[in-house]
Amino acid sequence: MKKLLSIALSLLLVLGALPLCASGAAAETGSDLSAIAAQVRGAMVAREPEIVFTYSHPLGGADFSASDETGTAYVVLDEVMRMVNEHTGVPDEGDYLYWQTGDTQTIMSCGYDPATDVVELEFEMTVEYYSTAAQEAAVDEKVAELVKDFAPEGRSDEEIVSEVYDFVTSNVEYDYEHLDDDSYLPQYSAYAALFDGTAVCQGYSNLLYRLLLECGVDCRVVTGVGGGGDHAWNIVELNGLYYNVDATWDSGTTEYKYYLKSDADFDDHAPDPEFTTDE
Repeated sequence: MKKLLSIALSLLLVLGALPLCASGAAAETGSDLSAIAAQVRGAMVAREPEIVFTYSHPLGGADFSASDETGTAYVVLDEVMRMVNEHTGVPDEGDYLYWQTGDTQTIMSCGYDPATDVVELEFEMTVEYYSTAAQEAAVDEKVAELVKDFAPEGRSDEEIVSEVYDFVTSNVEYDYEHLDDDSYLPQYSAYAALFDGTAVCQGYSNLLYRLLLECGVDCRVVTGVGGGGDHAWNIVELNGLYYNVDATWDSGTTEYKYYLKSDADFDDHAPDPEFTTDE
């Protein structure tokens, strides 16, 4: 399992006005973080490698210092990315997007316009993805075909979950060939699981997440420790309750040991702390 989010945030102090960003895959300016996050999310869904956004706010007479604005920059960036990656229920966003995004580098420039007493923070993000825009277009097309078979009118959510789980466990094998090769990024993607028939746990759980959400069943990707190492699996919602499933460990068998399990029956999986809250 691989997820890197390296923020290289550098400060460039500019006296006078900093020009508003006019280029980049995503260029959103202002103080509305939700609008900025929506723009960044859209660029990431489109697999844009470079994303630019600018955040501006009045200084309000406070002393201008590099250290204060660096702190503000981190807060702004963290909040934007939190909103970008939150679970929206849209199949190609949320966990699907987060777990198919790799190393992210961000450079920040800061300027102050004394005439307007406004600070402007410009963020330039370089993003690594585990799949390309062309590959995601292929996933979109294939998933649309599959959903017609998985979720015909009148089929219950439990039947849909069973159909999707059977498909993933029957058609995806664990990618032992690239297990120790972190440079081979497709192993972490739903694309490789769907078209190559091989992936590591991250690819399994991404594909299951995508398929179930497309069928109208809520699903989340959960990470933690399984079998003594880093691992990823899913929880799925049925009748208002969430159940654990692990398509990776059930792969290649029809006698499932990790399907629709309560936490008590899933004690060989230890979720990361963020997945142990009531929410």
